[in-house]
Amino acid sequence: MHIHVTDDRENKKKYLEIFEMVKKISLRNGSSLYYSLEIVKDEQGDNIYLTCDNSGLSPECSSEWLFSDVSDKEAITLLNAFIDSSVLFAFEVVRHLSRLMAVRGNLVKQKMDEIVDIVDWSSYSSPASLLSYLASKSEGGDRIIRLLDVVPNDSRDGLFTACWYCSELCVHEKLLKNFEEWICDEAWGTGDGEGAWLYRFLGKWITENTFTFARLEKLVVWQYKWQHNSL
Repeated sequence: MHIHVTDDRENKKKYLEIFEMVKKISLRNGSSLYYSLEIVKDEQGDNIYLTCDNSGLSPECSSEWLFSDVSDKEAITLLNAFIDSSVLFAFEVVRHLSRLMAVRGNLVKQKMDEIVDIVDWSSYSSPASLLSYLASKSEGGDRIIRLLDVVPNDSRDGLFTACWYCSELCVHEKLLKNFEEWICDEAWGTGDGEGAWLYRFLGKWITENTFTFARLEKLVVWQYKWQHNSL
């Protein structure tokens, strides 16, 4: 996976500095991702990339998180880069940035509030990974609930991250209801990460006693079949 930065001298300088920051942070906190982060140039030297292997972890909800100890200054720099050019970041890095947005998004509140209000979130071209920001808003639950019926399939990672860090029961009730509707589509959960998200939420809900097992049984049965078919 890689981040591609267009051939603009100032833009390349800016992102080269950010790439270096990410590497330093990963080294500082002992993240295993440090060993797969590499800054490279193409043969012509026109474009730079930050390569990153898929770690197989779920940084949105894992104890190993790249940006767990960043200062407010570092967080603001990273979040602004994420907002301005989210499509330039490799998915593995986006997942860590999305978690940072969920727990520290208040640092870029003014900019993110404007984005949330004006973007058409029903479009596949929207910067949907930024929606994890809603977890950091005191009134974000209502917006999460509405957007669960708006954001299209395979674009909901940011929204799922917001749900993960939102403590409002109504949000989890809505997500559970949507999962029950989505699994009725035989194609759902194949070829994307949404089936894996259901697996994570089932673990969370069972561990935290959010819902009874009887309430989750339909999803648990689907999940068992999904995992069996994925082997």
